[in-house]
Amino acid sequence: MKRLIIIFSLFCASAHLSAQSSVLQSLEKELVDLVDDVKASVVTVQARIHVKLDDPQELAFDDQAQPSKTIEMTNIGSGIIIGEKEVLTRASVVDGCESITLQFCDSSTVQAELKSLDSQYGFAILSVKEGDLKPVRFAEQAPALPGSWVTIMGNSLGVAPGVSVGIVNGVRPDGLLQISANITAGNVGGPIFNTRGELVGMIAAKVSSSPTDPYAGSEFMATSATLAYPVDFLSAQVKRLEKLPLNKHGWIGVSAEDYPGESGWVHISNVIPSSPADKAGLESGDLVKGVDEHSLQNARDLAEYIRSQEPGTTIKLSIQRGGTAHSIPVTLGESNDPLQQTVIRTSYSSSQVMSARPTPTNQREIMQRIRQMERELRVLRSMVK
Repeated sequence: MKRLIIIFSLFCASAHLSAQSSVLQSLEKELVDLVDDVKASVVTVQARIHVKLDDPQELAFDDQAQPSKTIEMTNIGSGIIIGEKEVLTRASVVDGCESITLQFCDSSTVQAELKSLDSQYGFAILSVKEGDLKPVRFAEQAPALPGSWVTIMGNSLGVAPGVSVGIVNGVRPDGLLQISANITAGNVGGPIFNTRGELVGMIAAKVSSSPTDPYAGSEFMATSATLAYPVDFLSAQVKRLEKLPLNKHGWIGVSAEDYPGESGWVHISNVIPSSPADKAGLESGDLVKGVDEHSLQNARDLAEYIRSQEPGTTIKLSIQRGGTAHSIPVTLGESNDPLQQTVIRTSYSSSQVMSARPTPTNQREIMQRIRQMERELRVLRSMVK
């Protein structure tokens, strides 16, 4: 009898293991099929730039007899095919480059041109003249439930399509997705798919678990916490970029912060001389209650609305000045300085003096700091001659 019980127990255990193996094999096949279905919509972006060095000793070249050297730098990132001839990627991958090459999953390549770029928000659209690309399918919304499975694809240390499986940790207060996944540098700009093969996001950056990490917040860190733009935000940016001239965004030239006296009011603490705001008659101490009949949640709403408009557009600011309401039209300009932008602070300052960069009190400001550092790097690169 004992022998029969043991044999029956072993049979049940074997059947259980067999069932588990079948489930794992089924999951593996579904993942392989998903990758096979969407990989044609993922590309590797190679952006090349040549830099001339006047002093070879600065980079310790062995041959210092040459008066100057030219080196070729290549940015590697990932892109998402969003149209039959259009690819969406991160602006930091292609900004300032001389040529762009797209490589597909079958190793074929095609030259691309920069169609639209906005370094302020960090997105770029590339266009190709030949070939019919396979666009991704956009999901209606990003996965909001912690524990949702996602598949991430892109160039992973030269392997394309590099595949990673991740888990959504949750949606951050700023709307970004936080995902646990193994991500490498080339994955920046890569797509994130749900289990149905629909686009739910794009890789934005990585965050460090250690506050002492000197590379905290960099999009090239090898840590497990990844930030991603959700699909609804991507869709809005694509629509905006389609009608926005190349890297053009509105600018008025003020410093502003949230005003604690009234919800949604914005305090103008400084006006740059000869700026569009100065020419329109804005003054330090003005309180902005709305723009173009739109109410404001905070100072960042005002800044983003201005940046989303094309230079030359005239907007109307609802102003409170000394107890009197005014409607002031401002014709948006464009800053020629890549580092010049509207300074936004989250706290009210009675000194009304332009401050330095805002303290990163939330992830949204950290992302803006990342984009600011990208712009500074481009300026420094342009100084290398």
